[in-house]
Amino acid sequence: MEPLTGFILNELKNLVVVVNPLGKIKYVNKFTHELLGISPSNTNLFEYRHSIENAKKITSEIVEEYHINKTRSASGFEKPLLTYNGHTLLIMWNVTQDQDGNMIGIGYDITEKKTAELKLKEKA
Repeated sequence: MEPLTGFILNELKNLVVVVNPLGKIKYVNKFTHELLGISPSNTNLFEYRHSIENAKKITSEIVEEYHINKTRSASGFEKPLLTYNGHTLLIMWNVTQDQDGNMIGIGYDITEKKTAELKLKEKA
């Protein structure tokens, strides 16, 4: 990945994940690590491995969702995501495939929005 592209992706306040055609994670931006609380520097090896396994599970779900839709772009599907601290976030994913077959997922944290919508429904 080019230095400027990597810099821009790391500055986005959205989750960015790139997965190769075999489902292996190629790239995860800095914000994704921060939002999920995953960092090899602040966890022990066992905890970090657990976080990686969780990331692999999420990645496989995204790949599966992409293939279920059978389109060049699978936009607008929601998936819950478990953070390192055990909180569940609701993420809206948009996924597309590049010319090399890599899947590029951009995720938006919509947890607060969904919580507010539920509260509004309860009041109605």
